Amino acid sequence: MSQQRQALAFSQLHRKNNPVILYNIWDAGSALAVEQAGAKAIATGSWSCAAAQGYQDGEAMPFARLLQTVQRIACVVSLPLTVDFETGYGADRRDNLSALLQAGVVGIGLSDLTLIAELCEVSALPVNIMTSNLTPPLADLTAAGVSRISYGPHPYIGLMENLKQQARALY
Repeated sequence: MSQQRQALAFSQLHRKNNPVILYNIWDAGSALAVEQAGAKAIATGSWSCAAAQGYQDGEAMPFARLLQTVQRIACVVSLPLTVDFETGYGADRRDNLSALLQAGVVGIGLSDLTLIAELCEVSALPVNIMTSNLTPPLADLTAAGVSRISYGPHPYIGLMENLKQQARALY
């Protein structure tokens, strides 16, 4: 599917009262697993991508490394791909964004907080949120009009905790 068609498909997934669910991934392997599980789109999480490469979140991972990860993800999945762009990775934001688009990305996420229900009511644009331990239930977010729900680093954190527990059992 062309990038233009993927962008259109991704846009059409953002609907009030029927949000697209994004189970954030961190590399090509996790992207492929989530695609095979039935996802409608693939989304990176900055925390997960950084941690999987040994970096802290908050743009500590060099943009070149993020771009390499994104390019590899785009090679193995056929779904629309959106990337957590944090605050743009430095002064070269436009060049960085251009590089992501050339890699096949059709959406980006920027770090911000919103008043979910109020924003959904007044915004003509889709409202997107990332879950946390304080996030209301999915049904409430759906009823509020949220168009996209992302799980951020939570899949990565859970799997890494499971990996630690399995390794501890051996040592």
